[in-house]
Amino acid sequence: MYRKKVTTEALKAWFLENKRSFPWRDSPTPYAVWVSEVMLQQTRASVVISYFNKWMKRFPTLSSLATAPLEDVFKVWEGLGYYSRARNLHKGAIQIEQNGGELPSTLNELLDISGIGPYTAGAILSFAFHQKAPAIDGNVERVISRYIGIEGDLKKEPSKTRLKEATFALLPDREPWVVMEALIELGATHCLPNPTCSKCPLSKSCFANRERATDLFPFKRKRQETIFLEKQVVILLDDAGNVLVQKKEEGKVLGGLAEFPSFPYIPDHNVEEEVKRLLGVEAIFQEDLKQESQSFTKYKVELYPSILHVAQKVEVPGFFWYSLEDLEKDLTFSSGHRRILKQLLLSV
Repeated sequence: MYRKKVTTEALKAWFLENKRSFPWRDSPTPYAVWVSEVMLQQTRASVVISYFNKWMKRFPTLSSLATAPLEDVFKVWEGLGYYSRARNLHKGAIQIEQNGGELPSTLNELLDISGIGPYTAGAILSFAFHQKAPAIDGNVERVISRYIGIEGDLKKEPSKTRLKEATFALLPDREPWVVMEALIELGATHCLPNPTCSKCPLSKSCFANRERATDLFPFKRKRQETIFLEKQVVILLDDAGNVLVQKKEEGKVLGGLAEFPSFPYIPDHNVEEEVKRLLGVEAIFQEDLKQESQSFTKYKVELYPSILHVAQKVEVPGFFWYSLEDLEKDLTFSSGHRRILKQLLLSV
Protein backbone atom coordinates (compact mmCIF):
# COMPACT_ATOMS: atom_id res chain seq x y z
CA MET A 1 0.00 0.00 0.00
CA TYR A 2 2.85 2.39 0.89
CA ARG A 3 4.59 1.71 -2.43
CA LYS A 4 1.35 2.38 -4.30
CA LYS A 5 0.83 5.67 -2.44
CA VAL A 6 4.38 6.85 -3.13
CA THR A 7 4.07 5.83 -6.78
CA THR A 8 0.77 7.59 -7.41
CA GLU A 9 1.84 10.74 -5.57
CA ALA A 10 5.07 10.95 -7.55
CA LEU A 11 3.26 10.33 -10.80
CA LYS A 12 0.54 12.85 -10.05
CA ALA A 13 3.04 15.54 -9.04
CA TRP A 14 5.07 14.94 -12.21
CA PHE A 15 1.96 15.14 -14.38
CA LEU A 16 0.58 18.33 -12.86
CA GLU A 17 3.94 20.01 -13.44
CA ASN A 18 4.68 18.66 -16.92
CA LYS A 19 1.38 17.90 -18.65
CA ARG A 20 0.91 19.20 -22.16
CA SER A 21 -1.92 21.60 -22.97
CA PHE A 22 -4.61 20.29 -25.32
CA PRO A 23 -8.05 21.75 -26.10
CA TRP A 24 -9.82 18.55 -25.03
CA ARG A 25 -8.04 18.75 -21.67
CA ASP A 26 -9.11 22.35 -21.17
CA SER A 27 -12.79 21.46 -21.58
CA PRO A 28 -13.23 17.71 -20.96
CA THR A 29 -16.94 17.34 -21.72
CA PRO A 30 -18.07 13.78 -22.48
CA TYR A 31 -18.54 14.68 -26.17
CA ALA A 32 -15.13 16.41 -26.45
CA VAL A 33 -13.37 13.51 -24.74
CA TRP A 34 -15.07 11.01 -27.05
CA VAL A 35 -14.14 12.92 -30.21
CA SER A 36 -10.55 13.51 -29.10
CA GLU A 37 -9.95 9.91 -28.06
CA VAL A 38 -11.21 8.62 -31.40
CA MET A 39 -9.01 11.10 -33.27
CA LEU A 40 -5.99 10.16 -31.15
CA GLN A 41 -6.21 6.54 -32.27
CA GLN A 42 -3.43 6.04 -34.86
CA THR A 43 -2.64 9.80 -34.85
CA ARG A 44 -0.18 11.94 -32.86
CA ALA A 45 -1.66 14.49 -30.45
CA SER A 46 0.19 17.38 -32.12
CA VAL A 47 -1.50 16.52 -35.42
CA VAL A 48 -4.94 16.07 -33.85
CA ILE A 49 -5.17 19.60 -32.37
CA SER A 50 -6.11 21.43 -35.58
CA TYR A 51 -8.52 18.67 -36.66
CA PHE A 52 -10.17 18.65 -33.24
CA ASN A 53 -10.68 22.43 -33.30
CA LYS A 54 -12.09 22.29 -36.83
CA TRP A 55 -14.42 19.44 -35.85
CA MET A 56 -15.74 21.18 -32.74
CA LYS A 57 -16.36 24.36 -34.74
CA ARG A 58 -18.37 22.46 -37.37
CA PHE A 59 -20.01 19.95 -34.99
CA PRO A 60 -20.07 21.68 -31.56
CA THR A 61 -22.67 19.31 -30.11
CA LEU A 62 -23.66 15.68 -30.36
CA SER A 63 -26.90 16.74 -32.00
CA SER A 64 -25.13 18.74 -34.72
CA LEU A 65 -23.02 15.68 -35.54
CA ALA A 66 -25.98 13.29 -35.56
CA THR A 67 -27.97 15.46 -38.00
CA ALA A 68 -25.07 16.15 -40.39
CA PRO A 69 -24.73 14.25 -43.69
CA LEU A 70 -21.97 11.64 -43.61
CA GLU A 71 -20.27 13.37 -46.55
CA ASP A 72 -19.89 16.53 -44.40
CA VAL A 73 -18.42 14.44 -41.60
CA PHE A 74 -15.88 12.89 -43.99
CA LYS A 75 -14.99 16.31 -45.36
CA VAL A 76 -14.13 17.69 -41.92
CA TRP A 77 -12.20 14.50 -41.13
CA GLU A 78 -10.32 14.62 -44.44
CA GLY A 79 -6.58 14.15 -43.94
CA LEU A 80 -6.76 12.19 -40.68
CA GLY A 81 -7.13 8.83 -42.44
CA TYR A 82 -8.78 5.67 -41.10
CA TYR A 83 -12.21 7.01 -42.09
CA SER A 84 -14.04 4.23 -40.27
CA ARG A 85 -13.35 6.29 -37.13
CA ALA A 86 -15.37 9.21 -38.53
CA ARG A 87 -18.11 6.88 -39.72
CA ASN A 88 -18.40 5.32 -36.26
CA LEU A 89 -18.51 8.74 -34.57
CA HIS A 90 -21.39 9.72 -36.83
CA LYS A 91 -23.20 6.42 -36.35
CA GLY A 92 -22.66 6.57 -32.60
CA ALA A 93 -24.00 10.13 -32.40
CA ILE A 94 -27.17 9.03 -34.17
CA GLN A 95 -27.54 6.14 -31.69
CA ILE A 96 -27.15 8.50 -28.75
CA GLU A 97 -29.62 11.02 -30.17
CA GLN A 98 -32.17 8.26 -30.50
CA ASN A 99 -31.67 7.33 -26.84
CA GLY A 100 -31.89 10.62 -24.97
CA GLY A 101 -29.13 12.70 -26.53
CA GLU A 102 -26.51 12.30 -23.78
CA LEU A 103 -23.42 10.10 -23.62
CA PRO A 104 -24.06 7.47 -20.92
CA SER A 105 -21.87 7.26 -17.82
CA THR A 106 -21.73 3.47 -17.39
CA LEU A 107 -19.32 1.03 -19.03
CA ASN A 108 -21.89 -1.34 -20.51
CA GLU A 109 -23.96 1.47 -22.02
CA LEU A 110 -20.88 3.04 -23.58
CA LEU A 111 -19.76 -0.26 -25.07
CA ASP A 112 -23.15 -0.54 -26.81
CA ILE A 113 -22.35 2.57 -28.87
CA SER A 114 -20.90 2.09 -32.35
CA GLY A 115 -17.09 2.32 -32.40
CA ILE A 116 -16.61 2.62 -28.63
CA GLY A 117 -14.35 -0.10 -27.27
CA PRO A 118 -12.91 -0.72 -23.79
CA TYR A 119 -10.20 1.96 -24.04
CA THR A 120 -12.44 4.76 -25.31
CA ALA A 121 -15.15 3.84 -22.80
CA GLY A 122 -12.58 3.93 -19.99
CA ALA A 123 -11.27 7.30 -21.14
CA ILE A 124 -14.77 8.81 -21.20
CA LEU A 125 -15.60 7.42 -17.75
CA SER A 126 -12.29 8.64 -16.33
CA PHE A 127 -11.65 12.03 -17.95
CA ALA A 128 -15.24 13.21 -18.49
CA PHE A 129 -17.16 11.59 -15.63
CA HIS A 130 -14.22 11.40 -13.15
CA GLN A 131 -14.81 7.77 -12.32
CA LYS A 132 -12.20 5.26 -11.18
CA ALA A 133 -11.86 3.48 -14.50
CA PRO A 134 -8.82 2.09 -16.35
CA ALA A 135 -8.21 3.43 -19.86
CA ILE A 136 -5.54 1.19 -21.33
CA ASP A 137 -3.96 2.19 -24.63
CA GLY A 138 -0.52 1.44 -26.05
CA ASN A 139 1.06 4.08 -23.83
CA VAL A 140 -0.33 2.50 -20.67
CA GLU A 141 0.66 -0.98 -21.86
CA ARG A 142 4.29 0.15 -22.04
CA VAL A 143 4.27 1.88 -18.65
CA ILE A 144 2.53 -0.86 -16.65
CA SER A 145 4.17 -3.87 -18.31
CA ARG A 146 7.62 -2.36 -17.68
CA TYR A 147 6.80 -1.10 -14.20
CA ILE A 148 5.73 -4.46 -12.78
CA GLY A 149 7.26 -6.77 -15.39
CA ILE A 150 4.26 -8.29 -17.16
CA GLU A 151 5.44 -10.93 -19.61
CA GLY A 152 3.45 -12.42 -22.47
CA ASP A 153 1.02 -11.00 -25.02
CA LEU A 154 -1.00 -8.22 -23.36
CA LYS A 155 -3.92 -8.91 -25.71
CA LYS A 156 -4.24 -12.46 -24.38
CA GLU A 157 -4.87 -14.06 -21.00
CA PRO A 158 -3.54 -14.11 -18.35
CA SER A 159 -1.42 -11.04 -19.20
CA LYS A 160 -4.47 -9.04 -20.32
CA THR A 161 -6.23 -9.40 -16.95
CA ARG A 162 -3.03 -8.76 -15.00
CA LEU A 163 -2.50 -5.53 -16.94
CA LYS A 164 -6.05 -4.32 -16.23
CA GLU A 165 -5.85 -5.22 -12.53
CA ALA A 166 -2.45 -3.57 -12.12
CA THR A 167 -3.64 -0.38 -13.78
CA PHE A 168 -6.78 -0.22 -11.64
CA ALA A 169 -4.73 -0.88 -8.49
CA LEU A 170 -2.60 2.21 -9.16
CA LEU A 171 -5.63 4.50 -9.33
CA PRO A 172 -6.28 6.24 -6.00
CA ASP A 173 -9.77 6.80 -4.61
CA ARG A 174 -9.16 10.56 -4.69
CA GLU A 175 -8.91 12.07 -8.18
CA PRO A 176 -8.20 8.76 -9.95
CA TRP A 177 -8.66 10.42 -13.35
CA VAL A 178 -5.53 12.54 -12.81
CA VAL A 179 -3.35 9.46 -12.29
CA MET A 180 -5.00 7.68 -15.22
CA GLU A 181 -4.19 10.56 -17.53
CA ALA A 182 -0.70 10.77 -16.03
CA LEU A 183 -0.03 7.14 -17.01
CA ILE A 184 -1.03 7.90 -20.60
CA GLU A 185 1.08 11.07 -20.62
CA LEU A 186 4.09 9.22 -19.25
CA GLY A 187 3.81 6.60 -21.99
CA ALA A 188 3.45 9.28 -24.66
CA THR A 189 6.42 11.39 -23.56
CA HIS A 190 9.03 9.27 -21.72
CA CYS A 191 8.07 5.59 -21.58
CA LEU A 192 8.39 5.36 -25.35
CA PRO A 193 9.56 2.34 -27.36
CA ASN A 194 13.01 3.87 -26.76
CA PRO A 195 12.41 5.28 -23.26
CA THR A 196 14.07 8.18 -21.45
CA CYS A 197 14.10 6.52 -18.03
CA SER A 198 16.21 9.28 -16.44
CA LYS A 199 13.22 11.63 -16.69
CA CYS A 200 10.60 9.14 -15.47
CA PRO A 201 9.08 9.69 -12.00
CA LEU A 202 8.70 5.92 -11.59
CA SER A 203 12.18 4.87 -12.68
CA LYS A 204 13.51 3.96 -9.22
CA SER A 205 10.77 1.38 -8.63
CA CYS A 206 10.36 0.20 -12.25
CA PHE A 207 11.09 -3.50 -12.80
CA ALA A 208 12.27 -3.14 -16.41
CA ASN A 209 14.54 -0.21 -15.60
CA ARG A 210 16.02 -1.98 -12.59
CA GLU A 211 16.69 -5.11 -14.67
CA ARG A 212 17.91 -3.09 -17.68
CA ALA A 213 15.24 -4.85 -19.73
CA THR A 214 13.03 -2.06 -21.09
CA ASP A 215 13.47 -3.46 -24.60
CA LEU A 216 11.77 -6.72 -23.52
CA PHE A 217 8.53 -5.04 -22.43
CA PRO A 218 5.84 -5.01 -23.58
CA PHE A 219 5.72 -8.30 -25.49
CA LYS A 220 6.21 -7.62 -29.19
CA ARG A 221 3.64 -9.21 -31.48
CA LYS A 222 4.64 -10.18 -34.99
CA ARG A 223 3.74 -7.36 -37.34
CA GLN A 224 1.28 -8.04 -40.12
CA GLU A 225 3.02 -8.49 -43.45
CA THR A 226 2.59 -5.54 -45.83
CA ILE A 227 1.09 -6.26 -49.24
CA PHE A 228 2.47 -4.04 -52.04
CA LEU A 229 0.27 -3.10 -55.00
CA GLU A 230 0.67 -0.90 -58.09
CA LYS A 231 -2.29 0.90 -59.64
CA GLN A 232 -2.75 2.88 -62.82
CA VAL A 233 -5.02 5.84 -62.01
CA VAL A 234 -6.81 7.50 -64.92
CA ILE A 235 -8.20 11.02 -64.83
CA LEU A 236 -10.78 11.21 -67.59
CA LEU A 237 -11.49 14.88 -68.32
CA ASP A 238 -13.96 16.22 -70.89
CA ASP A 239 -14.14 19.64 -72.61
CA ALA A 240 -16.71 20.94 -70.11
CA GLY A 241 -14.42 20.25 -67.15
CA ASN A 242 -16.13 17.10 -65.91
CA VAL A 243 -14.15 14.22 -64.38
CA LEU A 244 -15.13 10.56 -63.94
CA VAL A 245 -15.05 9.43 -60.30
CA GLN A 246 -16.48 6.70 -58.09
CA LYS A 247 -17.38 6.30 -54.45
CA LYS A 248 -16.00 3.18 -52.81
CA GLU A 249 -18.72 0.85 -51.61
CA GLU A 250 -19.83 1.27 -47.99
CA GLY A 251 -18.71 -1.53 -45.72
CA LYS A 252 -15.51 -2.15 -47.68
CA VAL A 253 -12.00 -0.74 -47.33
CA LEU A 254 -12.11 3.04 -47.94
CA GLY A 255 -15.91 2.81 -48.11
CA GLY A 256 -17.68 6.10 -48.83
CA LEU A 257 -14.54 7.84 -50.16
CA ALA A 258 -14.15 9.15 -53.69
CA GLU A 259 -11.46 7.94 -56.10
CA PHE A 260 -10.57 8.21 -59.76
CA PRO A 261 -10.86 5.03 -61.85
CA SER A 262 -7.91 2.70 -61.38
CA PHE A 263 -6.72 -0.74 -62.42
CA PRO A 264 -3.55 -2.83 -62.01
CA TYR A 265 -0.47 -1.04 -63.34
CA ILE A 266 1.46 -2.83 -66.07
CA PRO A 267 4.49 -0.94 -67.47
CA ASP A 268 4.38 -0.15 -71.18
CA HIS A 269 0.70 -1.08 -71.54
CA ASN A 270 -1.35 1.27 -73.68
CA VAL A 271 -3.45 3.20 -71.16
CA GLU A 272 -5.95 4.34 -73.85
CA GLU A 273 -6.67 0.72 -74.79
CA GLU A 274 -7.07 -0.27 -71.12
CA VAL A 275 -9.54 2.57 -70.50
CA LYS A 276 -11.55 1.50 -73.55
CA ARG A 277 -11.50 -2.17 -72.54
CA LEU A 278 -12.28 -1.74 -68.85
CA LEU A 279 -14.48 1.37 -68.81
CA GLY A 280 -15.83 1.57 -72.35
CA VAL A 281 -14.61 5.17 -72.74
CA GLU A 282 -12.79 6.54 -75.79
CA ALA A 283 -9.98 8.73 -74.41
CA ILE A 284 -6.73 10.26 -75.63
CA PHE A 285 -3.64 10.34 -73.41
CA GLN A 286 -2.52 13.84 -72.41
CA GLU A 287 0.17 13.55 -69.71
CA ASP A 288 1.41 11.61 -66.69
CA LEU A 289 1.34 13.16 -63.22
CA LYS A 290 3.79 12.50 -60.40
CA GLN A 291 3.62 9.07 -58.78
CA GLU A 292 1.89 8.98 -55.37
CA SER A 293 1.79 6.44 -52.53
CA GLN A 294 -1.15 5.39 -50.39
CA SER A 295 -1.27 3.10 -47.35
CA PHE A 296 -4.28 1.56 -45.65
CA THR A 297 -4.71 -1.48 -43.37
CA LYS A 298 -2.06 -3.97 -44.57
CA TYR A 299 -1.65 -2.49 -48.07
CA LYS A 300 0.88 -0.06 -49.51
CA VAL A 301 -0.12 1.10 -52.98
CA GLU A 302 1.93 2.93 -55.58
CA LEU A 303 -0.32 5.08 -57.77
CA TYR A 304 0.60 6.05 -61.33
CA PRO A 305 -1.79 8.83 -62.46
CA SER A 306 -2.40 9.84 -66.06
CA ILE A 307 -4.67 12.53 -67.55
CA LEU A 308 -6.74 11.52 -70.61
CA HIS A 309 -9.04 13.72 -72.67
CA VAL A 310 -12.57 12.51 -73.37
CA ALA A 311 -14.33 13.98 -76.41
CA GLN A 312 -17.71 12.51 -75.51
CA LYS A 313 -18.59 11.34 -72.02
CA VAL A 314 -20.58 8.13 -71.64
CA GLU A 315 -22.27 6.51 -68.66
CA VAL A 316 -20.01 4.07 -66.84
CA PRO A 317 -21.64 1.68 -64.33
CA GLY A 318 -20.44 2.40 -60.78
CA PHE A 319 -18.98 5.79 -61.72
CA PHE A 320 -20.31 9.33 -62.18
CA TRP A 321 -19.16 12.51 -63.87
CA TYR A 322 -18.50 15.48 -61.60
CA SER A 323 -17.48 19.09 -62.20
CA LEU A 324 -13.76 19.52 -61.61
CA GLU A 325 -14.23 22.93 -59.98
CA ASP A 326 -16.51 21.40 -57.31
CA LEU A 327 -14.61 18.17 -56.83
CA GLU A 328 -12.34 19.24 -53.97
CA LYS A 329 -15.10 21.19 -52.23
CA ASP A 330 -17.83 18.56 -52.36
CA LEU A 331 -16.19 15.13 -52.24
CA THR A 332 -13.85 13.45 -49.76
CA PHE A 333 -11.06 11.53 -51.49
CA SER A 334 -8.83 8.78 -50.14
CA SER A 335 -5.38 10.14 -49.27
CA GLY A 336 -3.46 9.15 -52.40
CA HIS A 337 -6.22 10.23 -54.76
CA ARG A 338 -6.59 13.52 -52.87
CA ARG A 339 -2.93 14.28 -53.60
CA ILE A 340 -3.50 13.36 -57.24
CA LEU A 341 -6.46 15.77 -57.31
CA LYS A 342 -4.24 18.57 -56.01
CA GLN A 343 -1.76 17.85 -58.82
CA LEU A 344 -4.60 17.89 -61.34
CA LEU A 345 -5.91 21.24 -60.14
CA LEU A 346 -2.43 22.74 -60.59
CA SER A 347 -2.01 21.32 -64.08
CA VAL A 348 -5.29 22.41 -65.75
